[in-house]
Amino acid sequence: LDTLPPIKEGLGTLAGLTGGAVFKGNRLEVLQNGALYPAMKRDIAGAAHTVHLESFVWTKGKLEREFVELLSRKAAEGCKVRVLIDAMGGMRADKDQLKRLAESGTEVSIYCRPHWWNVRRFNHRTHRKLLIIDGTIGYTFGHGIADQWLGNGEDKDHWRDTAVRAEGPV
Repeated sequence: LDTLPPIKEGLGTLAGLTGGAVFKGNRLEVLQNGALYPAMKRDIAGAAHTVHLESFVWTKGKLEREFVELLSRKAAEGCKVRVLIDAMGGMRADKDQLKRLAESGTEVSIYCRPHWWNVRRFNHRTHRKLLIIDGTIGYTFGHGIADQWLGNGEDKDHWRDTAVRAEGPV
């Protein structure tokens, strides 16, 4: 690794090899463990037009209540708020909280609910975890909307994960 050129020098080559593109003017921030949620909540609170959140895991608890409260408030303020939750990953969500979220004006969709006619697609899950705010701030993360990610991986009840916050044309 010490013999590799600095990442800035190799970005064009890396983009070419992966079919990607390089855009100037981006700012990236790596967030570890529970540090993700205060950043997400701050950016959601500052949204002016749109909030799009997709999560595989969404479970009943403190974090769910906080996100429902915040997203409902943004919808009431006139922001277009959309939430997509995987049917299997969201099985432990509080149905009353999801109902409250939908009644606030948030567009709540459940991805790939299991039915007898789609049994062949049962394992087609959306494991994506994304938050996009006003088309200018984006997050990609491994976390779920679930309390086990609130800590710092300090024990079996607190998981660790990594997220990236991107701002700019990316």
